[in-house]
Amino acid sequence: MILPLVAGTALGAAVTYALVGHYTPELPSAAGADGAGPRVAATQGDASRDDAPPPVSQRGALYRLAAESDERALRGLLDDAAELPPSPTRSFTVEALLLRYAELDPAEAIERARELRVDPTALAALFGVWARADADAALRALRSVDDRRAVREAALALVDALGGGEAAASRVADAVSDADAAEVLADVVARDAADAPADALQRALALNDPLAVELALRRIGEAWGRERPQTALARSASLDDPRQRAAFEAGVLSEWVRTDLGAAFEHLLSSEPSVRAPTTYGSSPSAGASALLDIARRDPIRVLDAASRLPQPLGTIMPTIALESLADTDPLRAIRYAEATRGPARQTYLQAAAAAWGRRDPDAALAWARRAQPQDRNLLAVVRGIAQSDPDRALDVAMNDPNRMVQLAGVQSAVGAMAASGGDVAHIADRLAAEAGDPAEGMLNAVTSIWATVDPQAAVDWMLANGDRAGTARLGSAAQRLAAQDPALAASYVQRVPAEVRPELISAIAAGYAQSDPEQALLWLEQIRGQPGYESAATAVVRSVAVYDAPAAARLLENAGGAGPESAMAATMIANQWASQDPAAAADWAQRLEHRDLRSSALGGVARQWAANDRDTARAWALGLPRGNERDAALGAVLQAADMSGRADLDRSLLAAFSSDRAAQQALLPVVLQRVQRDPEGGRALMDEYLTDPAMRRQAEQLAERGGMIRGAQGASIGVAPFPGAFHIVD
Repeated sequence: MILPLVAGTALGAAVTYALVGHYTPELPSAAGADGAGPRVAATQGDASRDDAPPPVSQRGALYRLAAESDERALRGLLDDAAELPPSPTRSFTVEALLLRYAELDPAEAIERARELRVDPTALAALFGVWARADADAALRALRSVDDRRAVREAALALVDALGGGEAAASRVADAVSDADAAEVLADVVARDAADAPADALQRALALNDPLAVELALRRIGEAWGRERPQTALARSASLDDPRQRAAFEAGVLSEWVRTDLGAAFEHLLSSEPSVRAPTTYGSSPSAGASALLDIARRDPIRVLDAASRLPQPLGTIMPTIALESLADTDPLRAIRYAEATRGPARQTYLQAAAAAWGRRDPDAALAWARRAQPQDRNLLAVVRGIAQSDPDRALDVAMNDPNRMVQLAGVQSAVGAMAASGGDVAHIADRLAAEAGDPAEGMLNAVTSIWATVDPQAAVDWMLANGDRAGTARLGSAAQRLAAQDPALAASYVQRVPAEVRPELISAIAAGYAQSDPEQALLWLEQIRGQPGYESAATAVVRSVAVYDAPAAARLLENAGGAGPESAMAATMIANQWASQDPAAAADWAQRLEHRDLRSSALGGVARQWAANDRDTARAWALGLPRGNERDAALGAVLQAADMSGRADLDRSLLAAFSSDRAAQQALLPVVLQRVQRDPEGGRALMDEYLTDPAMRRQAEQLAERGGMIRGAQGASIGVAPFPGAFHIVD
């Protein structure tokens, strides 16, 4: 009964021809000595017959025993078989017993198979048995399998058990996860590709799922490429969709490279340039470029010998990859090739070979780098390579080298490699913190900066535990990154830091918190309203929101209740963002702000942005504001925006609208300095005509001599008023 099942599956064939007989089962038909039923025991097989299939008599005895056993006996046999030492015979015994068990209790058989970690092909055979008895139950159980290969194998068995064809394939695809459905459909179509690739191609194109089409085309290409790659590539011209064509060609070329690398390489070298394009083939990744890069890794010498025949940028990329591959096995040959290269590619090749050599033989690579020229670049490459295989050794090199570039490169590479492998970055930080002097401090700053990016919680914990050694320079950055990931955890650190650094930490956490939930960030900040750092933190939240939702940021700013310089800067930012989309609404909001400094800052920001997009409307709006400092700020922004747009004429009539001559000169000062840079003679004439205030004129002369380098209102104290675009005299 079980024999036809085994003989009719891939399991039976695979076991029959691949079995190694170190262990063979004793298969008595009588009950065991304890009367509990038949037992399986291990006996030493013939060591000289490792490659021979098990004797037919032993396989036949096992099939008979399985067929005659009930569920209880099969459970005992499986328990015994599971205790056998790992071997092909153990696998054969377990799988044969499970196939019989699947006839009696398929769900339990599959559960035991998963416990025993049988091969996916054997698991698939069990699903096939189950499907013939209860297809719906088998399909439901398939969804619980988490091994992607096992799902694919079992799905094919279920398709066959359900009668094959597109209807069966669709039924099975509907039973698995979305991620596996496309794989199932592709497998069903592509498995006949070896015998009838053209027919399989047409069936693949008829699939409704675009991903399934591409997967099937890739697998059909692989099957066709094993036998007739050039015929297959010629057929790819019939595929109109660039993505489908790229998928099919990728399959063909990957198999051609695997089976006849030399012929595939020559074909690609003689192909049209578009086939070898490094980034695109039509609108999809180039299959030809991918195949060439694969060749560079498999046969670096062939690629290096043909480097002059390669089109750019593959002419640089492929030899670089080939040198890295060559350096893993013959670093000196790779270095000699790079050293003999002429032109701009020489240093690229040297660094690629040096990094690979550093991974493989640090001592030899370091000795070469310290005598080769240019020493710095070569040494940096070697250190980066060393870090990939031995981060501690890279750190040793960095700490003992006087070159600051080598120090930083060694530390950065060591931390990156340690973090990528899940290593203990704190070990590196501890070593550097124990050292005295500027080099160690600079390297420690680099460590904490990178560490805050890859594992902010660990970085924050270490910096707090080592405040006397680590300092707090990077604490804010790490806390902000942590707050973006886990705001509640980050907030819990506030009371754990010294009072003098708490304001900075609160602001950093608020900025990170705002990235995930700005409303909750402000609610959290309410707990510390009035404390040092509150306003800075609140405006950090507002600025984060202003980038994508200026009206919401405006509401948050009002709720925060701040009125200091940082709140004024936030008001300017909101005004700029809002006015770029709806200047009238932004202007209305700015005019309604209660605090004078916030109102002035916001009005200046609206005017500047509005004038940049629609000068005439902005001009009319600014002139309609009540006379005073706020209108002066808006008029100045309009005046300066017009000049920054490149207008040759000066809006002289606008100058008369300022509240005073001094206010007009303050607004005109940046215009004069811009004109001096563009047109020195014209700028000087404008200065002579309008800047009559002695202090103002003196400041303009000084700034003009320095090239008119005036910083923006948010960062300057030289001649910059509290609102954007308005300048004042600094006596």
